[in-house]
Order: sequence, then structure tokens, then C-alpha cells
Amino acid sequence: MTDTRYQTVAQLFSDTGVLLPYGVDDIIITGVEYDSRQIEPGMIFFAIPGFKTDGADFVNHAIAGGASLVVAEHYVDCARPLIECAPIRRVLAEVSSAFYNHPSSEMTIIGVTGTNAKTTICSMVKSVMESAGHKTAQFGTVGNYIGESFEATLNTTPESKELQRLLRKSLEAGCRAAVFEVSSHALVLYRVHAIEFDLGIFTNLTGEHLDFHKDMDDYFNAKMKLFEYLRGAGKPAIINISDPFGQRIANYQGLDVMTYGDPKTAEVHIIDATFTPSGSLLEIHTPAGKLELRLGMPGRFNAENALAAIAAGLKCDISLNAIKDGLESFQPPAGRMQILDYGQPYQIIIDYAHTPDALTRLLASCKEFTSGKLITVFGCGGDRDKTKRAPMAQTVASFSDLAILTTDNPRTEDPEEILNQVQSGFPMGFEYLRESSREKAIRMALQIAKPGDTVVIAGKGHEKYQIFGTTRTYFSEEEVIKNFLESGR
Repeated sequence: MTDTRYQTVAQLFSDTGVLLPYGVDDIIITGVEYDSRQIEPGMIFFAIPGFKTDGADFVNHAIAGGASLVVAEHYVDCARPLIECAPIRRVLAEVSSAFYNHPSSEMTIIGVTGTNAKTTICSMVKSVMESAGHKTAQFGTVGNYIGESFEATLNTTPESKELQRLLRKSLEAGCRAAVFEVSSHALVLYRVHAIEFDLGIFTNLTGEHLDFHKDMDDYFNAKMKLFEYLRGAGKPAIINISDPFGQRIANYQGLDVMTYGDPKTAEVHIIDATFTPSGSLLEIHTPAGKLELRLGMPGRFNAENALAAIAAGLKCDISLNAIKDGLESFQPPAGRMQILDYGQPYQIIIDYAHTPDALTRLLASCKEFTSGKLITVFGCGGDRDKTKRAPMAQTVASFSDLAILTTDNPRTEDPEEILNQVQSGFPMGFEYLRESSREKAIRMALQIAKPGDTVVIAGKGHEKYQIFGTTRTYFSEEEVIKNFLESGR
């Protein structure tokens, strides 16, 4: 979409350190784009090398769409002025920030990073901020929320140009704060470069994305980029020191830290707790005094997520009363420990858990309030880290009375081969069923469930699709469940 904030090339590149070719300084730019299909007259086209395709292959298409200028990491023969620079993603972030007039400098920006719990913590922080009167935008896995408007998203953290656009749109909608998920991909690929963070939150780090990162140290170092920025800017961080990687970050010299989690050493921790299927009653220690809290989201791990939001609120100078109000009125995000109640005599929970650690947290919490059997429906995604497949089956077997193994998003892999790899992790004698159709697997679990049981459907959470090959097919777990319970079959 063409924007009205037209600027010259010289203005947009003034802080990038890029040497501009003769004659381009005064060209008026109408927009910044990296997708040749979205180019409109007067835009800059950034020809970004991707993992599957190279943007340089689409330069002529961008020019046909009206691109005034091309930016690439290497020489491209084209009929428009060319700027060569590297790394191009860093320059894209800086130019995008300039084009949208550096919106993060006008807002309180909170970034949440870690393997698990980012979405829930972002939602809790938003609720706390708004309870204190700070209208807050939220971006992440479940979508982008700006006031009453919603935009779907493909990535946990949007590309830098999209992120800058969202921040400017948030300001124009009256938001003076934004909280969003910061993925390791975003940190490595410069998506959050040129964002002026005011606060960072670290949740935990467990095996995930090892198809992208070389190993856990490489994964950790990617996450550290956020905290290196915070230290350099003199901004605070909220760190979960129940996690060993969190302990390493908390000891990072020069970083202003408030800790949460560990009941013996953390500044914000749980003193006492009662867990029920509908939520938690909590007594919490904080540097500002004791807080009694009724959290309407079940699970021990969600109580721990609330600690992060409390610490963030305190660092933003929000009172305990406002923090309490924000968390007690908090509405859980879709697909995160989501309870479906259609009057059935057993619990049904949908959750996004798709790693061994996330499944451990989810199933351990469900076990605490399940009087009958725990039945878990799960699978593993294709074209992703294969090393977690067998361990996920081991985790499910550790907590569940029955597992139903099914598809998740097979993508370009053979669904049956994925199931074979997952199945290899089940211990001898453990009871499980295998059904490649996710719809049939869910129906099977509901047919088996008895009063007092809990049925957990893990892996997809908020997603309303399955991916087979490269095609997204509409699929709603909630609709499958509702239709089954209404029809009785």
C-alpha cells in the first residue's frame, strides 16, 4: 500500500552508512517494499535473498510495477538506479524506520523472547498496561491487535518494514505502548533492528528451531541480541531465573534486571497457590509488597507467566492495584490453555504446545486437576526440527493415560513417515492410537472420554488450517469439537 510520508533517498538512507550512487539523492520515495507483487509507482524495491528464492530474480517484475530504485546485496542489471549494500536486511530495517518516522522512539516498546509463553505473556502485559490507562498494541503469533482492529500474520515477528508500519499505525490509533513477541529468527534476520526497546522479557529456552540454529548455544546467542541492546541503551530486563539460560542472562554484567520465577531467589515469586480447572488463586511476593491474585487461566505455568507481567508492570511504574486489576480481567489468547465447555462431563483443552518442554508444562498442569484419565491428541510438524519428534512422544507418555498420534502440519514431508518417527519415542507398553486424520483423531478422543477425564488437543492452538505440501487447508479444531458434541458423533 502506498503511503503519504514521501521522503527523498538521501533522507531515508542518512543513518545507514550506505554510500549512495550519484544522482539518486533527490529521488522521491513513496514506499518501501521487499515483495515485488506489492510494488506501486515510486517505491524502493529491496531484493532480499531468501531461503528458497532470491529477490534479485524479481527485480524486473518490481520495475514493471513502478519501482523507482532497487537495493540489492550484489550487482543486478536493471533499468533503475541500483544501491548495493550488505547486510541488506539491516538496511531495510533502518530505511523502514526512517520512512515511518521512527515510531518506536515515540512509544514504550516491550519485547518478549524465549521458546515458550511469549503469546500469553504479551497478552497479560497488554492487559496490565491498559489497566493503568496506557492504550497498548500487541503483535505476535495469534495476530496483530491495534485498538479494535486486527491483522492476521504469518510470522511470530513481522518483517522489519511491516513492524515499523504497524508501530506507526498504532501511534495514529492512539496507542502509546506496544508489546510483541521477538523470535530468534527476528533477531538474527534484523526484523527488530532499529526498534528502540524500553523493556525486554525472557521466558525460557528449550530445544526448538534447531533446523535454523546450529545448536543451543547458537539459539541462545540469537536471543541475547535483545539483551545486548537493552544493556547498551540502559534499559531494564525481566528474566525468568528458574531457567538455566535465564540465570546466564541475569548475570550479564551491566544489565538492569528484575527476576521472576524461582521461589528462593527471584524478586517476583509465588508464595502460595491453589490450582483449579478454571484458574488459580495466588499469593505473590513482589518488591512492592505482597499481591493476592485470582487468575482466570488454569495451569501452574500460566501462574508463572503472570509473574513476568507483574514484573513488567512494576518496571513500567504501574501500581500493584492496577496490575491486579489487569491480570484479573485478563482474557486468555486463543489456543493457549483454551477450555472448551459445551456442557460435556469432561474437560477439553486446546493448546499450541508443540515442543517437549511446552508439552511438559501443559500436561503437568492438566494432570493436577484431572480426576480421571488424561487423553492427549498430538502430532509434529513437517519440514521442522526432526530431533524433537521422539522426545515429544516420550513427554506425552510420561503424563498421559492415552495418546492419539495424528498429523499436525506435514508440509512437504510424508505424513506417515513423520508419525513413524514420533511413534518411535513411545515406551514399550504405553497405550496409544494412531490416526493420520486430525479430525478423526479428535473425534476418537471425544468418543473415548468419560466423566472426570481431560482431553488435551495439542500443537495447533489458534491455527485454523493444516498445511499439506505447500497448500493451506481450512481446519478448525473448535468446529470439529462443537459439531461432534452437538451431533453426538
